[in-house]
Amino acid sequence: MKDFFDHQERARRSTWWLGLFFVLGVVGTVGSLLLLVGAIALIKAKGSASVESVDDLMRPELGWAWAVAGLATLVILVVSLNRLWQLSRAGGAVAEMLGGRLVDRRTTDPAERRLLNVVDEMALASGVPVPPVYVLEEASINAFAAGTTHADAALGVTRGCIEQLDRDELQGVIAHEFSHVFHADMRINARTAAAIAGIMAIATIGYVLARFVGPSIARSGGGGRKNNGAGIGLAIILGGVVLMIIGFGGSFFGMLMQAAMSRQREYLADASAVQYTRNPRGIAGALRKIKASARTPIHSSHVRDMNHFFFANAAEQWLSTHPPLDERIRRIEGLPSDARVLVDGTALAPDSAAFDPSQRFNRYTQEGARGLVGAIGTMSVAPSGHATKAVPIAPPPPVPVEGAASLEEAARDSTMAPAIVACLLLSKQSSFRERQLAMVAGAQAAWARNVAALAPAILALQARARWELFDLACPTIIQVGPGPYRSMRQVWEQLVRADGSVCLEEWTIINALRCHVESQWSTRPIGEPRLRARELETEIRTVLWTIAANTGSAERAERAFNASIVLVRMTPGVPDARPSLEAFATAITRIGSAMRFMDRRLLVSACLECITNDQRVTDQEIELVRAICDSLGCPMPRLGLSAA
Repeated sequence: MKDFFDHQERARRSTWWLGLFFVLGVVGTVGSLLLLVGAIALIKAKGSASVESVDDLMRPELGWAWAVAGLATLVILVVSLNRLWQLSRAGGAVAEMLGGRLVDRRTTDPAERRLLNVVDEMALASGVPVPPVYVLEEASINAFAAGTTHADAALGVTRGCIEQLDRDELQGVIAHEFSHVFHADMRINARTAAAIAGIMAIATIGYVLARFVGPSIARSGGGGRKNNGAGIGLAIILGGVVLMIIGFGGSFFGMLMQAAMSRQREYLADASAVQYTRNPRGIAGALRKIKASARTPIHSSHVRDMNHFFFANAAEQWLSTHPPLDERIRRIEGLPSDARVLVDGTALAPDSAAFDPSQRFNRYTQEGARGLVGAIGTMSVAPSGHATKAVPIAPPPPVPVEGAASLEEAARDSTMAPAIVACLLLSKQSSFRERQLAMVAGAQAAWARNVAALAPAILALQARARWELFDLACPTIIQVGPGPYRSMRQVWEQLVRADGSVCLEEWTIINALRCHVESQWSTRPIGEPRLRARELETEIRTVLWTIAANTGSAERAERAFNASIVLVRMTPGVPDARPSLEAFATAITRIGSAMRFMDRRLLVSACLECITNDQRVTDQEIELVRAICDSLGCPMPRLGLSAA
């Protein structure tokens, strides 16, 4: 069965082929210009366009041809790289570019409130950061996912989507978009759009020359014998038409490739949405409503070359990037609700021996935690009519803070969300906690007074509930912006360093902030990590030895380390040096930026083996592994795991 890592590898191979086709498209477009301009220059120079020797290519008359070819190459590369930079930013920037408005976490609009509840439920079920949600004030039913990874993703939905769909249908659409997040489709979409934009730039230049520049010069040419402006204008118009033909020809093949790739990814996302929600009627109902509605296009200047980002066609195009709605509905209705989905979107009958993402573990066991490798990049949510929630959150105690009736509501308040993070960093020792509270009060932060009020309720929660509360607080913190966030981060770091050291639990929270919050304001590198596991052996040993050393006695730590290190195909034998948190953090950063994706499956398996080797796992250990997975770009869900 194909899992998250196989889907990611397939997506990376697709981007490699996309890069190859882009190079071929550039060569074809520039080569056509070179041949055309070169032929004109040779005819003018020697009365023939034939090339009889290499010297003909070096004739001074061909200088213009080479200059045009070089300029065209530069234009294509600059436009493509600029477009790629725009689309490689965090998903929120792309959503705003399409006209989206960020939904306030404390919105009182019933449709927006329901939308946020669905997104929160799915994010918690899958282990990904709760993404920012944007609404496009459009009457049509549509949605999209933007960003480059699950850490900086954003979701956008139209007003028609949230007002015309019932909860099951909305859940199916959102699950479809989460599938794009898990399967790296957003990266493919961004690079496809960038490649086509670069080649289309030639056609755009041709259109400007033929539509505006040429006619303007021709009209100003007058009728005098010495003023040949009309002839120059006509030549520019003809040249512009030729550029349009060449540019559209190159982009045509790019759009063919885009349509073929996009349609397969849409089938996969549809099938995955059924797998996640176990409710084919939800997404099928949404598609039926789209079919029955007046499908008006999205009103954005960027939507035409970003049509493949959307759930359904967002612009009228002669070459559709989405499969026919009838075919999508037919395939969805033929899926069993618990089918397994392969890379190409094909669904197979359930396999009892395979990992079941809806399975619930009553306690941490070695077998149960190992099964989480197969759960990475999946979710399990119940349809709205079911009696049980997919991600049960323990009922929070009352919150003695004005303006919030529960901790969940407090997590959506911009003055309480940072206080929740501060509470998670408070010491369990009352005497030291009083010193930390005094430190927060001295910082004079606007939210400092809420820390003391929230602390008793948060400290009373179980570990899993605290982490779910943290996940809900992160999108609220994102909304305050990078400036205020830096001030918050300073207060949190003071709390962490109050005792003069940083423990693994504190590192886990700070790392989660980096992966869940700060990633929304950073641009990811365009290149792909290439190093194999054996090239990062020192870093892998550091990570596994740090985890093992926290499992108990020295004997248990050595046994856990040796059992886990063989899973990454390395020789057993514990390191001589004692584990260091600084070395551990450095190693995780290095692995996350350099290790090739398929080897990350081995490391995640080794980390889970390390914490389960003694047949007992704590909440802190599982959250540490989840933090490591966050750094590796591998979202690991909790799936209903609860403490023994």
